[in-house]
Amino acid sequence: MSSLQFFQLNKDTLFEHIFERYVRLEDNINDLKQDLGIQNRNRNQIEINIEPSDEQQQYIASIKNNKNKQQTKKNLKRGRRRRSGKRKQDLEINPDTQKALGTTNTASISIVKNTFSFIVDQSLTSLNSSRDNNNSTTGYVLWSITPFFLKWLLYDPAANVFRSGISNYPLERESLEEEEVDTPLKKDNPYVQISSILNLQSISNKEIAKDSKEDHKKCVIELGSGISGILPIVLGNYVDYYIGTDQQGILNKLKYNIKENCSQIILREIYSKSLNIEPCGDDSSIVEKNDTDTERKALERPKLFLEIECIDWETFKLDNESISSLYPSLDTMKQLESKTVYIVAMDVIYNDFLIKPFLNTIQQLRAYYLEDDNNGSVTVVILIGVHLRSQEVVTTFLEQAIEQDTWSVYSIDTLEWKKSRFNLYMIK
Repeated sequence: MSSLQFFQLNKDTLFEHIFERYVRLEDNINDLKQDLGIQNRNRNQIEINIEPSDEQQQYIASIKNNKNKQQTKKNLKRGRRRRSGKRKQDLEINPDTQKALGTTNTASISIVKNTFSFIVDQSLTSLNSSRDNNNSTTGYVLWSITPFFLKWLLYDPAANVFRSGISNYPLERESLEEEEVDTPLKKDNPYVQISSILNLQSISNKEIAKDSKEDHKKCVIELGSGISGILPIVLGNYVDYYIGTDQQGILNKLKYNIKENCSQIILREIYSKSLNIEPCGDDSSIVEKNDTDTERKALERPKLFLEIECIDWETFKLDNESISSLYPSLDTMKQLESKTVYIVAMDVIYNDFLIKPFLNTIQQLRAYYLEDDNNGSVTVVILIGVHLRSQEVVTTFLEQAIEQDTWSVYSIDTLEWKKSRFNLYMIK
């Protein structure tokens, strides 16, 4: 069972984290591919499957079995519980599993059973062309961290806290420096609150925690989407509003791949102005005219608003006067008054030059969605997947992120990430 740990990074713990992470890379060198991280650099058209590993399939099956047993016991004991007024947990989970899942109750474990298959068109020629790629963007190909992140988020037991959400997940004690323990923040709240990134409630009430109070819309902004469209499509099944962003030269191929694979959006009805995709709508006359189970089910599905927008970190500037014209999707997302906004970026930290513009873009987006939140009800979470190449670049990125006074920076550690070439960081 893979447990999840949050290590809060600061100027004192940062270098120890970097040292330990790169030492582990050396220890695992014989088990890791020695490449830059391109998923497939030999073919322009590649097939990608997002599905659980054998171990993850066993986990999903065991949780489903436990849920079924739990429901059977509840049905048998319902009368007795009503008389006693007590709610007894039917199935116990061992302590290691409790820590991994962030819960002691199988009813609050979220499982995802869906699998996804893609045909992705890459642009290997453009990646290596000085004419097409004069700014050295890496978005013309699919990088291996993206499918790795998705498989972990959807199927790994350690990612349950991101699927379900949790109000008080404990920080690792090693991340609390002795000289800081007595400060009010560290002493009174050595926990981190995680809002779920997936809206499983609108898909199936059976697959989420029964005591969950998160019924608001889930919104995701992806920075540096690249051409593949894998993240927008897979996560689009489980969120309400998704904005994929990149430089202008990437967007046409990104839109093409999304349209070619939009059949993989199986749990929601997609609407997109930028992709020219219209929803079926709620018009009952459509149902009467096309009276089939397929059309009826389509109208019953929750909606996904999926937009593609150009964001160049080096020129990005948000202001109230121009946002509706320059970044209409960002403006529309804010009007939804969502309580949870995730900013996701995979493998965008690869040289020193882009670190400051990238962090500045995050800072502006975060401030924009929090600016009218007077009661602290809005949560903005940034997840950044980093391919561990240059130790100097990763260190510089984390140093500059930690310097932001209003940010808390965490390393998300699980067995799956530790034995890979990747690391996942969270900023709140």
